[in-house]
Order: sequence, then C-alpha cells, then structure tokens
Amino acid sequence: MERHAADRRYQPGDSLIRASERGEFLLALRCGVVNVVKDGAVLTQREAGDILGEMALLESQPRFADVVAVTEVEAVEIPFGPFRQVGHDAAAMRRMLAALSHKLRQSQESRLREFHRREQELQGLADLQRAFLSVINHELTTPISNALLSQEVLGKFAARDGWPAMAQESLVGLQQHLRLAQRQVRALVDYAGLIAGQGEMFMQPVEMAEIARRVVAQATRPIEAEIAGDLPPFVGDRLRLADALGHLVDNAIKFSPSESTVKARLWAETGTVRFEVIDRGPGIPPEQLAGIWQPFRQQASALRRGVEGLGLGLPLTQYIVRAHGGQTWVESKVGQGSRFGFWLPAAEQ
Repeated sequence: MERHAADRRYQPGDSLIRASERGEFLLALRCGVVNVVKDGAVLTQREAGDILGEMALLESQPRFADVVAVTEVEAVEIPFGPFRQVGHDAAAMRRMLAALSHKLRQSQESRLREFHRREQELQGLADLQRAFLSVINHELTTPISNALLSQEVLGKFAARDGWPAMAQESLVGLQQHLRLAQRQVRALVDYAGLIAGQGEMFMQPVEMAEIARRVVAQATRPIEAEIAGDLPPFVGDRLRLADALGHLVDNAIKFSPSESTVKARLWAETGTVRFEVIDRGPGIPPEQLAGIWQPFRQQASALRRGVEGLGLGLPLTQYIVRAHGGQTWVESKVGQGSRFGFWLPAAEQ
C-alpha cells in the first residue's frame, strides 16, 4: 500500500529522527525549531521550511544524527517512494541529490571536528586553571600565614614588655585584618576549585554538634547557640561543613547591629540534621532573595555599606550543602532580619 504525506507533531525534547536508524521518509518542518545532534554535540539548528532526513535516504545509509525538537514542532512526513518517480531520469536525479547530500554531510562532520577541537581547548584551559589555583593558593596564603606568625610573636613581646596600649591595639587590629585576608583568599581559592570540579570532599563519620560548637566558639562575637545533643549519625567532610556553618555565622554577624543578638540552632528532624542562624539585621527585599546565592552578588552593595567580603560565603555554603545531598534556605523581612539555614540527610543506620 502506497504511503502518503502525514502531519506529525512533537513536543520539546522529542526525537524526530534517531541516529543509526533507517527510515524511508523525509520530514518537512512547518513550524518550530529542532537541533541536529551528533555524539552529544549540537551541529546545527533547523527551522520552518527546512527538509530533514534526506541524507540517509539519498545515500542509502542509516541516519547520520539525531534530530531533537527544541520548541513545539509541526512537520510533514513525506515518504520517499513518490520521489523515485519524479523526472525523466530518476537515477540521474538521485545521483545529483546524493552529491548535494554528501556535501551537507561533510559540512556537518566539519562542525563535529570543530566541536571536538574546542573541547580539547577547554580541557587545556581547565589544566591551566588548576595550575593557576595552585600557585595562587601557595603564593597568597603562605605570606599571610607568615605575617600572622610574626604578629603573634610581636603580641607576646608587647604583653611581656608593657608596650603602649595603642601599639597593642594596633597588633590586635593587624591580626584581625590578616585573618580576614586569610579567609577571603581561602574562600576565593575554594570557590574557584569547587566550581571547576577540583575541590574534593573527604567523607567520614563526623559529630555535627562538635563542629557547631567549635564554629560558635570561634565567632568574632558571642552567639546565642542551641545545639542538640541527640543528633543522628552523619557522614561528611568535617572541614567543608565547618566552612558552611562558619559562613552563615559570619554573614549573620556581619549584617547585624553590634548590640543585637545572633542566634544559631542545630537540631535533628525526620532523618535530617538542620542548622540555622537568625539575625536582626536590615533584612533582604523579596526581589533580591533569589540572587543572594550567586557569587560576588553582595560585593557592590557591601562596598557602599562598608561591609567586608567578596560575596562568596553563601555560594560556597550552598555548594557544600548540595555536595552532601542537602538544601539551603533563607527567610527574610526588611527591617526585621534574616534566617539562613540548611538541612543535610542523616547517615543510614
């Protein structure tokens, strides 16, 4: 029975044509956009008015590439049979179309080679980035650590020899600024390493309560903490988790008036371990909440307010939490403060 043209409709993500398959039909796009995909690479986009699937038919080969709908697509499926009867010399027409089809295939294969070349270039850039991060980490953290050591030595002499109060206060201030620089360099290197897939997670059984107590104790001002003692077992990266808690605590302190209270809470709930920090700072407008987890988002406004930071604490926290299978959250009201937190899945017992 002779086949006739038929209308076809496809939704985004549907495959119109699959690579390596055979089919005795063409597709004429009436509307919509499709991608021609080979080995995961998008070779080209085709739009309304284009004909698809002619290469395999004219060259008597399997389909060369996948064709996937990008938008809603309407197409007409045209069986190849009637084309065999077109013209006085069907064989000559077929050879001519085959030659044109061969040129098109060469063009698409050229694009595929270009894709692989660019992929290799990106790999080279990734290797260069790893080397750069290694150099930055060493060349910046080492002098800061040495400066902190020298400051501690000077501080001991100052206390023993009775240096003037102004000199001792300057040493304390120097220590604070050096530790701030140390944290910022580490945050920058950590963030760059994590987004590049170079930051490793060293998973092991950890005591979340112990980590939270240490973070609270090391805060730059007193924190009102409520840390549960009956937490379920947890497996994670001790150092990264301390970073995540520390970033939230530092963020709350940074944006809170000095006379206000910052609260931290760690507890267990339905197979999860949860941590949150509550501040009484200026709060965040609703339209800005979605962007606070983006890197460097804070920096411009922070400079106007005189608040230190690169805007990497929250993005780092979110990355670490997600790497442990959890989720972050935030609630905030302008003029009333903010509540930042996250949950992590407890280890299976």
